[in-house]
Amino acid sequence: MVTGTAYEVARERFNEYGLGVRRKSRPAYSTTSGEMAGAIARTGLLVQPRRWRGWTEIHGLAILKVRDDWRGMKGKWHWVVAFRHQEFGVVVFDPHETAPCFEKMPFDELCIDFNFYEPKGEWLQVEQSFPLEYSGTAGGAVEDLT
Repeated sequence: MVTGTAYEVARERFNEYGLGVRRKSRPAYSTTSGEMAGAIARTGLLVQPRRWRGWTEIHGLAILKVRDDWRGMKGKWHWVVAFRHQEFGVVVFDPHETAPCFEKMPFDELCIDFNFYEPKGEWLQVEQSFPLEYSGTAGGAVEDLT
């Protein structure tokens, strides 16, 4: 998600990096924060590991490790992508869900409850390679596209 590539391309890259096979007791494609940071860095993006201190630390693009307890998978976790949005606060995209998650939920969008997500341990700050939201013209005014 953070590189803007299709899932199939990302999966192939993970295979090239040796992360697509079972390693020790970990299933294929499972990654530590170091392995995930390395895979992202190989795409040319800058990645900085950070210790989780709360949602207020998210400014830009992030990859977070979240618990799967609310899905009934006690003790399991997976990676999600998050970024701070001007109107909705933190927005989370979860590869296991079809709906996004918003800190400040819009009234007209199906979404996941923000309180379900409990980040854990280290998270990754990622350099953005494409805009996260449309901001209109350079002066901040919304451009008339009609």
